[in-house]
Amino acid sequence: MKRLYILDNTTQSQIEEMVIDDSSKFITFDFVSHENLLKKGIKHEIIDEFLTDDTRKEIFIFCSTWLKRHEEDNRSEFKIHDIDLTTIIDRNELLEFLMEKIPKTVAFFNIIKNQKFDTIFVPSNMKDVLSKVDIDSEVRFMDMMDEELMSFETINIPINFKFFKKKYSMKRERYYFIKKFLERIYGKIFGISKIIPNNKKILLLEFDPEIHENILTEINNQGFQAILLNNRKTVISSFQSIRILKKTNSCMMIPNDWLNQDIMNKRDKLKRQILKKIFQIKMFKALIPECKFQDIDFNDIMKHKIASIIIQRIDECLNTILIAESINHRDDFLGIMTMNFSGETEKIFLKSNNRIPIILLQHAFANYTKEISYFDILDDFHCIKNKIAVWGDAVKDYLVTVRSIPEEKILVSGSPKYDSHSLIKNKKSGKIKLLITLRPIITHMEGYRLDLYDRYEKVIKDLIYFSNENKKIEIKFKLHPQQNKSNNILIDMIKKISNVEILQFESITDLLSECDLHVNVATDNFDASSVILESMILGRPTVNIQLQKNDIDFEFIKYDAIKSVYYDEDIVKKISDLINDGNQKDELLKNSQLFLKRYLKNRNNASKRLIDSAFRD
Repeated sequence: MKRLYILDNTTQSQIEEMVIDDSSKFITFDFVSHENLLKKGIKHEIIDEFLTDDTRKEIFIFCSTWLKRHEEDNRSEFKIHDIDLTTIIDRNELLEFLMEKIPKTVAFFNIIKNQKFDTIFVPSNMKDVLSKVDIDSEVRFMDMMDEELMSFETINIPINFKFFKKKYSMKRERYYFIKKFLERIYGKIFGISKIIPNNKKILLLEFDPEIHENILTEINNQGFQAILLNNRKTVISSFQSIRILKKTNSCMMIPNDWLNQDIMNKRDKLKRQILKKIFQIKMFKALIPECKFQDIDFNDIMKHKIASIIIQRIDECLNTILIAESINHRDDFLGIMTMNFSGETEKIFLKSNNRIPIILLQHAFANYTKEISYFDILDDFHCIKNKIAVWGDAVKDYLVTVRSIPEEKILVSGSPKYDSHSLIKNKKSGKIKLLITLRPIITHMEGYRLDLYDRYEKVIKDLIYFSNENKKIEIKFKLHPQQNKSNNILIDMIKKISNVEILQFESITDLLSECDLHVNVATDNFDASSVILESMILGRPTVNIQLQKNDIDFEFIKYDAIKSVYYDEDIVKKISDLINDGNQKDELLKNSQLFLKRYLKNRNNASKRLIDSAFRD
């Protein structure tokens, strides 16, 4: 009897219950199962062997095309004030979900295409797709560990007060209950939920006061008031945020205070109507456009996912829709600023507003070429409605030449985020300090690549070995603040080897300012980390360790602004050479500053330029 085991999130005890002999074949779809099989010395294959690079690209293009069609669709019966609730679900969440399901399903069919098995054991998290497909083998769904909540269904909360710093994780529903309670109390205590009656207002969607203090200051200096609507991360997670809001006369919007009781009563009635429709309509008819890839039907699982999200977040969505409608009828709002059009808050304002200009702000170190333009859905360029404010000529030229965006829609403002950043001289100390930033292993661009974990582990070992062998070298690891389960795996990799300091939510600016050399580990080369740009601004040389060999001809590469190294090269030698060769460091610094002149305009003056060009010119 020939058996196939597909493993995903499988424990060692579960592996012990399987038949392990020459008639059993094991293929793992995740790193935890891969590691557990290695520990037991069980021969196996990994998902990477059944997905080509071309297939990965084809899957991403399918997903991005489907998501755009879905967002433009307006056929469902779940509408509030002509906004289709099915189309406002966070695009990144749906992309993550699709890029979780489709690559694994395609890999599965590639596995069984040319091989015959009597029995196939698959994890229960694949049941929703495979149970409706005819397979020429007996298929058994295994009782694996409960499937982890998607990253958008849990919230990581970094609390950063003077005498208390801690990170909490909790389910989304509980987080919003606590958030609403604390915002109301803090709003009254510190006076940060007060609207200034006679001032013109600018609405900021999902802005972090600590990151965008310069924008808030400039809005206040020009006699306007910033109104912050944050449905996701609260603006009161630190005393610094509260201090900034108070100092800049900014207002934290509390939805229940903004909407009067009559509107809230209407909201509750609308909520009951929507929920009744969802539960009455069989299979959520006409909920989404057809979602099929290579004749594999993903319609039902997408309908179920979207309907579940609507049910869970109906209060959030309705509150935001009603707020957006009320603002659209007011005369005291000059405009709206947002850093994306993919989140639920931002989508609602994009779809509901026809009168107040909405400005999209470039929010990260965007680097695209015509070759990888299919990835730029991640920066929402296709959603530009009124204007976009970009950091410099590099992104502007891409938008004009590749995306055919009219120049009059593009404001070259510079980056308000980095207004207060400038070259910082190294502080002399006995140690040479290396800051190692660890990019998470994301799946929403290519699906799962298990090889990356093994490569990552090798790089981490090399860096720790280098530090241990050189007493003058001090290293710190900095995780990306993004919620990603690969972060926990990276922490375990490090802790198995060393007790070196591991940071996550600390200020990257402070950490870069204190280091002598920045080392970045890049899991893919399609998306350059913003920490590379910040390192250039602060005058820190960067060594970028690439875990893949898919070089893209980005402008900062053309300028030789950083030093790139492959994971399988002699990393220690490359870093040592840079540390010991002052000419190399000087050359990188010179090249990085030349690159910044093109990429980053209006340095130290971007906030003023943004507000002037968006609301004064």
